[in-house]
Amino acid sequence: MTALRAHGSAAAAVMERDLRLFMSYRLRPLTLLIGPLTTVTLFYYISRLVRIPALGSSDGYFAYVVVGIVALDMLTSTVGTTPVTLRQELVAGTFERLVLSPFGPIRGVVAMMAFPVLQAFVVATATLIFATSVFGMPVQWPDVVLAIPAATLGALAFAPFGLLTVASILVVKQALAGVSILLTAMSIFAGVYFPVALLPDWISWLSEVQPFTPAVELLRHLISGTPSLHSPLVDVLKLMGWVVVLLPVSLRLLAAAIGYSRRRGTIIEY
Repeated sequence: MTALRAHGSAAAAVMERDLRLFMSYRLRPLTLLIGPLTTVTLFYYISRLVRIPALGSSDGYFAYVVVGIVALDMLTSTVGTTPVTLRQELVAGTFERLVLSPFGPIRGVVAMMAFPVLQAFVVATATLIFATSVFGMPVQWPDVVLAIPAATLGALAFAPFGLLTVASILVVKQALAGVSILLTAMSIFAGVYFPVALLPDWISWLSEVQPFTPAVELLRHLISGTPSLHSPLVDVLKLMGWVVVLLPVSLRLLAAAIGYSRRRGTIIEY
């Protein structure tokens, strides 16, 4: 119990450090919101020009894209932000403290994910409030509360990809270009900006073999009432399957990458 309490305190300290670092840049909260709000505004006017029969009206397409952007922010918080944070830790020399501390590098990497995920939740909430209050995006308010645990489950399903990317960085030191390619590919195959049904048949199968599609479909169903490809229960079971299967595997591979880097003496090199 004492060890568990100590690890919890260490994880909270990592999160507090990330928060303090974030708040040290006074304009950072503002600049963080500018991007999503600008994108929402852009797609509102694009939705006035685009009509997809499967989505009905222009308002249907606008809600479709906005929820997709929110889900993409969740994916980026685990898959895209954590590797960048690790690179900054390596360059600054602060990752060495986690390596040498009783907390350990594996728990340290997992703790690094906490603040970006929380930040993504805040940005997602602000994005939805902006879309509904300014542009009148239709929202299923009775089901919105359920979107919180659904988004949390989605973040857990995305986390293994972030851990695998961190493992790659520890081994080869340069993997951020691959992260950008992965995020772009997932945004296409999961139908962030257009329905998966519009993809060619020879490539549409990719939408079924990764966790981003069920996460996006589930959030769309809960927030805007958009019909999903499968029942919400199927989407939940898919996400839980990814968590149960891939999360332990990714943690083992991360441990293997840390052990390999330690043996080579390159764990704190960048």
